[in-house]
Amino acid sequence: MDPRVERLKTPQECEAFIQNALARGHEDLARDARRRAVQLRADAYGPKSPLERQCIEAIYAYEEALCARNGRRVSASKTWQDVRKLGPFTAVDKAVSRAGDESIHALLVQLGLEQFAFEDVVVAHPDEFGFEAVQQSRSRVAKRNGDGNPYKAA
Repeated sequence: MDPRVERLKTPQECEAFIQNALARGHEDLARDARRRAVQLRADAYGPKSPLERQCIEAIYAYEEALCARNGRRVSASKTWQDVRKLGPFTAVDKAVSRAGDESIHALLVQLGLEQFAFEDVVVAHPDEFGFEAVQQSRSRVAKRNGDGNPYKAA
């Protein structure tokens, strides 16, 4: 990651940096700053384990995709309600079990946030999620990979 991006301390600084980078044609720096913003938001949440951190990062990345699609800041309100009521693992499980919206994954790729996809978190930790969520995630990841291997993360 670029040292200028590593120095960013808040998501708001990241947002300003992203706008400046895009205005100057530096898509690579904007991608790094988006990743940094997701990481800083996850830090502020205070995850209790590495897997919980991955779940929270996935939710924040999902919000970034919603923001890109809608042209304004959007909260993943249903998912956050599930996090508060059921915990982050169950929230991610439920998010994956819903009907897939491939446009969200395409936006994650476009934004440079594809490593934060819900399905990739589930495939990487199949013992922590429900059977249906794991099967659905493996199927989606295999479809994205185009190689038919449902066990290989994207």
